[in-house]
Amino acid sequence: MTSFAEGDRNTRYFHSIVNGRRIQNQQGIWIEGDSLLAEEACRFYQQWFSQDGDPVDFDLLQYVPSMVDQDTNNKLVSMPTLKEVKKAMFDLSADSASGADVYNVVKAFFDGKTLPKSITHTNLVLLLKKKNLETFADMRPISLSNFINKVISRVVQDKLEGLLPSLISPNQSDFVKGRCIIENVLLTQEVVTDIRLRGKPANVVLKLDVAKAYDRVS
Repeated sequence: MTSFAEGDRNTRYFHSIVNGRRIQNQQGIWIEGDSLLAEEACRFYQQWFSQDGDPVDFDLLQYVPSMVDQDTNNKLVSMPTLKEVKKAMFDLSADSASGADVYNVVKAFFDGKTLPKSITHTNLVLLLKKKNLETFADMRPISLSNFINKVISRVVQDKLEGLLPSLISPNQSDFVKGRCIIENVLLTQEVVTDIRLRGKPANVVLKLDVAKAYDRVS
């Protein structure tokens, strides 16, 4: 056994630990130290979760068909009942003990009132997306929200659940109940195999970066 007095050996594990304590900022400069890393993390995710600017041109909306009638819209924005809130809570956790305070918070949200920071506060846990960490973009932020936030989201989800299948294109195979993203993988394999066959005209396959669509607020 190596003595502690001999210090750390120059091993791959040692280098992985050292490299894990530094990261590139948005200018590509390597930084290290808890204070600098914390500042860069705040700067990165504040920009990441902020909208680039308020939209000023809504001309394209005239080409989007109206799929929600007024009666359906009234149901979506209507004040949830106590029964709906209880169902949302018990669906999230069967051992929950719902009370009047929870229902009052949900009602305040649907009334458009500003909720206190103790409720809206969220902790971010960063998970590696790839083996070698270089920038904060290489990590996936997972939100650890207050439980009441999940209750509100579940109430909204329950209201939308019956409506979404009629609004979302059948070509989208993910993030919709009853559809599977694996269908896209199988379709991609068939397309790539087909365009490589001889005798076919020239083709091209585009791989789009969907991070801009799913990882940002805007």
